[in-house]
Amino acid sequence: MAFVAADRWMGELVEGATDVARAMGLGSVRAIGRVPPPRDLSGVYLPIVGRGGDVVYVGWLASSAGCEAMARALLGGLAVGPLSQAEILDAMGEIVNIVAGAVMRRMRLVDGSLALGLPIRAGSPLVPAGERTQATRVVCGGVDGVLVLVGNVGAGAREAGPRPGKDADD
Repeated sequence: MAFVAADRWMGELVEGATDVARAMGLGSVRAIGRVPPPRDLSGVYLPIVGRGGDVVYVGWLASSAGCEAMARALLGGLAVGPLSQAEILDAMGEIVNIVAGAVMRRMRLVDGSLALGLPIRAGSPLVPAGERTQATRVVCGGVDGVLVLVGNVGAGAREAGPRPGKDADD
C-alpha cells in the first residue's frame, strides 16, 4: 500500500462518513477533534486491504444509544419497535461498509490495489490495538461518536486492528 499520511486517511474517512450521514438524513458529520482511542464504545470496523496484506481499518463507534439511532436512520420507516442487538450491529456494519467503500474509492487514486475486507462487529466495546491509531470525535444528527483509523501496514499487519475486549496497552 502506498504511503499516505494518516491525516489524509482521516480526512477521507470524515468525508465518506458525511456522505453516508447525509444520505441517511442525519446531515453533515462535524469533526470535533482528535481524541484518545476509545475504550468504551461499540461499533464496527472494516479493513481496507492493499498489496502484500497491508491493512488500514476504518471504524465508526458510538454508545449503544448512538448505534441504535444510526441503525434507525439507515432503516428509516422499516425500524418499528425495538431493534435487537444483532439488527443494530448489522445496520452499523452496513453503514461502515458504505463509508469504507467511499474511503477506498477516494484513496484508489493513490493506490489502485485497495479492496474491502469483512467487517468486525462487536456489541461490546472495541479497543483499537496498533501502533498507528487515530481517533476523531464526530457529531451528526445528534449522535456523538468516534471515527477511528487503525493503520498498521507491512509486517505484522495481520495481527493489528481492533480487538473485542482487549486493551490497547496490553
